[in-house]
Amino acid sequence: GVAFGMAIASKVSAYPLALALPAAGAMYLSRLDESERTPSGIVLFVLMAVAGILSLVVFRVFQPYAFSGPGFFGLRPNQHWLDTLANLRNLLEPSVGYPPSVQWFNRPLWFSGQNIILWGLGLPLGVAAFTGLAWMGWRVFKRGEWNQHLLLFGWVAGYFLWQSFAHNPTMRYQLPAYPGLAAVAAWMIISLWDHAKSTGRAPSWLSWRTLGAAAGVIALFSTFLYAYAFSQIYTREVTRLEGSRWFYQNIPGAINLQIDTGEGVYNQPVHFQNGFAIRPGEPYNTAFRAKAAGMIDEIFLHEVVQLGADPTSSSTVVLSILDSPDAETPLGTAFLSGTFPSGFEGEYTLLMSQPVTLEIGGNYFLKIEALESARPLNICEPIRLQMDSGSGPQEIMLSSEDCVISPAVPFLVPFSV
Repeated sequence: GVAFGMAIASKVSAYPLALALPAAGAMYLSRLDESERTPSGIVLFVLMAVAGILSLVVFRVFQPYAFSGPGFFGLRPNQHWLDTLANLRNLLEPSVGYPPSVQWFNRPLWFSGQNIILWGLGLPLGVAAFTGLAWMGWRVFKRGEWNQHLLLFGWVAGYFLWQSFAHNPTMRYQLPAYPGLAAVAAWMIISLWDHAKSTGRAPSWLSWRTLGAAAGVIALFSTFLYAYAFSQIYTREVTRLEGSRWFYQNIPGAINLQIDTGEGVYNQPVHFQNGFAIRPGEPYNTAFRAKAAGMIDEIFLHEVVQLGADPTSSSTVVLSILDSPDAETPLGTAFLSGTFPSGFEGEYTLLMSQPVTLEIGGNYFLKIEALESARPLNICEPIRLQMDSGSGPQEIMLSSEDCVISPAVPFLVPFSV
């Protein structure tokens, strides 16, 4: 009674178990003499009544949502709970077309049994269980052994067929039949062994006893090996995780940190808010946690688009990696200057001013800011380069004909010491 109440509280579709105890009692009484049936029937009725009361109490405790209350003795059914069960049942109907249930529509009647044999019980135990079930059915209906086998056969075969004809014949809905299937497989193997006793023949290398022993050994050890092999599936990484990691390494995001781990380059995309426009005085700040340990000497930007400006004008973008959001000195910086396209094109690789070392699991911050567009500067006056050579200060005069500086045109002049 306690077990049945907890089973129904967990899964309402286990209610056919309520028929098992009265059926077992009826089969028990049928084996008794007429003089013993009445007193035994009274005792059996009282015990089943106690079991029924216990089931209701346990169900009331472990499934309080089924009752409206108030209090423990408020036993009026909760209409909302009943409506929810009805809605869930309707979602399995093909006429509703609930997306998770579409995959089960129009499955053949053997679909559930095929999955139990190949995956649920495994091929060795599954074949033994359904072979034993067929043999048990033959002995019930052909040899009249219903008093010995009808309870187990009726439960396993009835529940299996009920779920196989359902609109959602998933393997997990057959779980209540699994213990019975395992018992049927064991019964078949023992029956093969016992059949040798009934024949009275001398043992030989090919006999019912040999067949029963071989079937038992094969079923037991093959099931163990099958279960072990099946469990190894879960020691490997799920394919969707492998695919996700491949995406991160091969499909660029808006901002991509190229981390040199010493064994190769690990690409870590960094979040960028969709639609955010970087303007002078309005930098973009984001945090990231290093997924790999190594050094960053370049950052890859998948798209850089210049909005609402003269396409021939120049812009300068500064990327900084910091160890704290309010750090005054960045760990490293990278600059990008030029005229950027106005369409969705343009990929850029920025070199860091100095490599930045990241520790795996460390928290870092990325700051992207746009500098004010500057007008070209004329520095055609001589430039004095002062050096301390150790023997005294020295001064070198630098000059160049191309002495106009802009964000897109840096000033470059060679000199020798």
